[in-house]
Amino acid sequence: MTDCTELLKTFKIISAVLLILFSVFLLNLKKGNRLSHRFLAVFFLSRASILLTMLFWEYDLVLKIPNLAYLSTPFLFLYAPMLFLYTDSVTRPGFRFSPVKMLHLIPFIVRSLIYENIFSKGSSSECRRTIPVFQVFIFSMSLTRRYTKKLKTEVL
Repeated sequence: MTDCTELLKTFKIISAVLLILFSVFLLNLKKGNRLSHRFLAVFFLSRASILLTMLFWEYDLVLKIPNLAYLSTPFLFLYAPMLFLYTDSVTRPGFRFSPVKMLHLIPFIVRSLIYENIFSKGSSSECRRTIPVFQVFIFSMSLTRRYTKKLKTEVL
């Protein structure tokens, strides 16, 4: 069992390093569609950040530096938009990155701002901020249920 987990850790390290190196290569590549290369490079960097965060957990680095625990969380929201934008830029001959396409990045931007606000404060303020967010979530879910029931009774 230990050999298998060590093999997986080694595979994650090699994968993260290769993703980072390939991203640097794509960002410095002068030939071809540079915009597509940038989208793919950011896609690979987001994937590498997820792998590195998994390694931080497996090597218990999050116990020493707790902020590493959620390092890749905003990048989870960057994974799908970058894959979409890369695919779109490769398949459409006259692709241009317009401000409308920036809408795909809103979840990443919002999540990054939330985490920047949390990590700029101490860990005790993080706990104090989490409780009201949870309460607002519960309250909004109850309002949504009430509104759904109200709509069902009005339709029938």
